[in-house]
Amino acid sequence: MVYNLAYFKRKSPNENMKRDLELEASFVEKYGSIEPVLNERGRRLWAGAESRAIGYGGDSVVSSATGLSRITIRAGRREIETGVEKLANLFELFVNYKN
Repeated sequence: MVYNLAYFKRKSPNENMKRDLELEASFVEKYGSIEPVLNERGRRLWAGAESRAIGYGGDSVVSSATGLSRITIRAGRREIETGVEKLANLFELFVNYKN
């Protein structure tokens, strides 16, 4: 049996990824200043917007800087992508329907 030795010598994907500590520090500072006035939805939307601004890897960067889960950040990003106004309108229709 012949083994491809290059396969075993490959670096793991994490060894090629480097954390941008300055970027994380800026998020820690921003989040620390606005976190006291945000509710759950506000935190989710803010984190999603910051993640979208970063692009690839944004969920992980924002998560490590804020302590929010990547699932929460992804939900905020998706909520923004589908349109925050659309969701607000649906909620308003639901509330009006119940009354």
